[in-house]
Amino acid sequence: MGTDSIRKIIAAARLQEQQSGDLRQFFSRHLPKLRERLLLPEENAALHLVSFVEQYIEYVPVFIDSVTSISRELGVYPYVSPFLHMAEDYFLAPPDELEQEVGLRGLLDAAFLAQRLIEEVNDCHIRHYRAPLLPVDMTRANVIVHHLIGDQLANRLDGLVEHTAQRLVDREHLFEQGRELPEQMAPDRWQDLPCLSRNAEVDLRLASPAHFRSQSS
Repeated sequence: MGTDSIRKIIAAARLQEQQSGDLRQFFSRHLPKLRERLLLPEENAALHLVSFVEQYIEYVPVFIDSVTSISRELGVYPYVSPFLHMAEDYFLAPPDELEQEVGLRGLLDAAFLAQRLIEEVNDCHIRHYRAPLLPVDMTRANVIVHHLIGDQLANRLDGLVEHTAQRLVDREHLFEQGRELPEQMAPDRWQDLPCLSRNAEVDLRLASPAHFRSQSS
């Protein structure tokens, strides 16, 4: 897997942001519009958004590695692996649908694609086994990022993910070949997974979970 290369790309983008402040300046310019959809602190809102984005992007290689390991243990790796490779390729060989941005701003688009694809794979596993590959619900974080990158691009990227996810249907028979799941799936590894709920400075300005879940589809 290419997660070591992804981590190097992320580290370079974080260094670029520290030196240029490009993403922070972008968020600063768009704060009035972002506040219409997001709950943000009154002070240093742009910096908190950059921190949220860095964490969201850094989850991608963590999740890819975790899903790889867990899916091997459960015997469903043949089903999962093509989609993990696609998630990697969003960073290593970005599709044409991604806008040609540099630094963290460009990686945010790639991370959104990867996170949404992992979310689709996780949902499919839940349908079959009533248990997640990852016990982390990224729906809220994905909808926040949807607003950060803008409806037009986010909807286009969602369409790309949905098109890719259609291939899940053709491969779902591989799930049926997986062995029976243990009662507890790798709880020690799950304890080490990061959680965006720790970042309480950025949230959705929405009335109900049903609303933001519908927005992510």
